[in-house]
Amino acid sequence: LHERARRLDLLQTCLEGDVDPDRSVCDSGLMAILFTSGSSGLPRAVELSRGSFLAAATASAARLGWHDEDRWLCCLPIAHVGGLSILTRCLIARSTIVLIPRFDPEAVVNAIDQSAVTLTSLVPAMLARLLRLMPDWTPPSSLRAVLLGGSAASEAIWDEAEQRGIPLRATYGLTEACSQVATAKASAPRDLVPLDGVDIRIRDGCIEVAGFNVYSCTLTSDGYLRTGDLGRLHSDGVLEVLGRADDLIITGGENVMPAEVEAELEAHPQISRAVVFGQPNPEWGEIVAAVLVPDGSPIDSAVLRKWCENRLAPFRRPRLIAWLEKLPETANGKIDRNAVIASAAGRLRDL
Repeated sequence: LHERARRLDLLQTCLEGDVDPDRSVCDSGLMAILFTSGSSGLPRAVELSRGSFLAAATASAARLGWHDEDRWLCCLPIAHVGGLSILTRCLIARSTIVLIPRFDPEAVVNAIDQSAVTLTSLVPAMLARLLRLMPDWTPPSSLRAVLLGGSAASEAIWDEAEQRGIPLRATYGLTEACSQVATAKASAPRDLVPLDGVDIRIRDGCIEVAGFNVYSCTLTSDGYLRTGDLGRLHSDGVLEVLGRADDLIITGGENVMPAEVEAELEAHPQISRAVVFGQPNPEWGEIVAAVLVPDGSPIDSAVLRKWCENRLAPFRRPRLIAWLEKLPETANGKIDRNAVIASAAGRLRDL
């Protein structure tokens, strides 16, 4: 209990800035132990220092800016880095935090409309639910940015949000880097651009990140964190995230990125969500399977096959499908891929 009290006192002192920032007790000392989301595997504990939070807040502020009237709505769980980083950014900037206990579309809309919220952060599943349950809502002019990250968002979600005037900004981050490492600029809200001071490279198809202050993490020999996410870095510096390396499907020697297939399936007007994964097959090694959530009634199999034939190469087409009314989610609103696959067991049928 004494040690816990000492750490809490130290944390408060560090956040208030009353300790010399050059002192290692605050800059490089342990400030938080946070768990990864566990959306596609077991959650892992990550140690972060005060310096990690300061570096991350500085890089975020350089990209988004701070306005005197800023009020950041936090509806993400603060037990994870996305929610906690909102609090630390606002505390460091002496800016206002608007807290709601859990994500609820009506509560989010009311907070934005009534509390002069200027910034908020959502994951795609949250935004999809908000768009579906609040079909007539459009944001006030005071809302200047909605950071959207945590997983891939479909073109349909982006298109509807933009039609309603919701100022989305794509963002990509990870617990080990204390949240954001790439966030879109207002001029190109879908294009992920590394934050100032962050270096991103692609090695063997995998995203590697350097330039942030981590407390303890396994790095490459030249100081990069290997993320486990697959990606591409375009010549203009824009990062494209393709999904988790662990989720890659290899069928008949061909690589299939689940996120790319999911995007094509979710483009169908009668499919609201899709999760794609591999299933063992003696002939092909793996075949592509998909769990789908209908927007209304499930689509006839023949219609769905035709849709896939017109949009996907043969090796990318789902061979097995299952329909669910909704997809399991983790505590921070991401789709729980492991739970989805478990829920589909015994329900998969040939397409």
